Amino acid sequence: MSRIDRGKLELERERISVDAFVRHAVETTQPVIDAKSHELVVHYASEPLFVDGDHIRLSQAVSNLLNNAAKFTPPGGRIEVNVRATEREAVISVKDSGIGFEKGDELQMFDMFVQLESARALTPGGLGLGLMLVGIAFMVGELFFPVYGSLGIGGAIAFVIGSVILIDTDIPGYGVPVSLALGIAAASAAFLFLVIGMALKAHRRPVVSGHEELIGSTGEVLEDFEHEGWARVHGENWRVRSAAPLKAGERVRVAAMHGLLLEVVSVPKSGG
Repeated sequence: MSRIDRGKLELERERISVDAFVRHAVETTQPVIDAKSHELVVHYASEPLFVDGDHIRLSQAVSNLLNNAAKFTPPGGRIEVNVRATEREAVISVKDSGIGFEKGDELQMFDMFVQLESARALTPGGLGLGLMLVGIAFMVGELFFPVYGSLGIGGAIAFVIGSVILIDTDIPGYGVPVSLALGIAAASAAFLFLVIGMALKAHRRPVVSGHEELIGSTGEVLEDFEHEGWARVHGENWRVRSAAPLKAGERVRVAAMHGLLLEVVSVPKSGG
């Protein structure tokens, strides 16, 4: 609507069949309707109807009506589409067995970005699901960025609150079983304790510098040399020094490190 208000939406008007764009809208929204096990009944006009309009935009308008009907009707509901003609107009109506709207809501229901109270009451899952996703994100964040459990605790709390919100609803099709929520909460708590334990172990583990890690490591000589040459250690090429001549392919062990120069000794071959 905002694009129309700003004059940035061009309508490609032509003489089109009403049944054609209604059928296109039904085909587009059929997967959404089937997913909630709704019964869809379409009554077309008894004779062909034609209008001067934009096929795509009119199809989108009907699709929006059908999507809303599917969304705000409890599973297993009924959606009915009627196409009929008056003396000068083609009339398309969409009727469903959903929540409907209160008297007086028709004054604002077509305003932009408006959601009626009855619609908000039917979709409690948005906040609950959002909190659960935030909780999972926090717990994963705790795994990669340990902060002594603060992210994990916050994530577990958000997850449990989200589960409670999804449990506390009487609307068919939106509830979450208590057993499932409790099971997921228990798994989240176990995950949290595991993350905290890993964080504490990582905190106690002494830091090993690159110097200490190289000492005792083995590598492979890259070229024949006497005194100094090159060897590959830990996937990197290092300048090395040896008291004895070494040949390419020979295995060596790092005995000491002097800046960027490694002191190495030959590793005896097994069995000889």
